[in-house]
Amino acid sequence: MPARLRAWTALSPRERRLVARAVWLLFCARWSLRLRGVAGSLQSFSGPSKRLPQDEPPVVPAEAREIQRALRRARIGLAWKGSCLPEALAGCRMLRDRGIEARVRFSVRKSGEAGIRAHAWIEIEPSGERINRDPSYVDFKAPGER
Repeated sequence: MPARLRAWTALSPRERRLVARAVWLLFCARWSLRLRGVAGSLQSFSGPSKRLPQDEPPVVPAEAREIQRALRRARIGLAWKGSCLPEALAGCRMLRDRGIEARVRFSVRKSGEAGIRAHAWIEIEPSGERINRDPSYVDFKAPGER
């Protein structure tokens, strides 16, 4: 049995659903970025969360780690090279679907003589917990952003 298939069958049904959702959202994020650009994709993937106010509050750290693992597993099995922005968009949507307020954040660092590199990651509100944050980058906030 191939290693990927063996790894897939070792997952619980819940983990399989999460990984399948992550693959779908990574695919959607990739195409959304091509068709709608960054601003349109941010608006689309960072929409309001679906949890109703009377629902139980989510267990943020556990659910965030679970989603992060699902995204990592999904990225490994993709036919295309992944990058941080589609992953951040997909993760933000998955967290918001569970009622966890999350935002896609950006950071930058100098690269070479005259260039800069950017990185996208997720910040969970109001705790400020960060998912896939690379500390070698400096946080970038748009004017008026907190």
